[in-house]
Amino acid sequence: MTSMAKKILDEALALPEDDRRRMAERLLDSVPRESADDVEG
Repeated sequence: MTSMAKKILDEALALPEDDRRRMAERLLDSVPRESADDVEG
């Protein structure tokens, strides 16, 4: 993990739960459906 990714992750984990949930949903929505299917197996 790059230091930039770690910094972003640390900042995200410091957010209130509602903000973290919104951010996670936004990230999931940004992943193309085919890629998500590949990850799920």
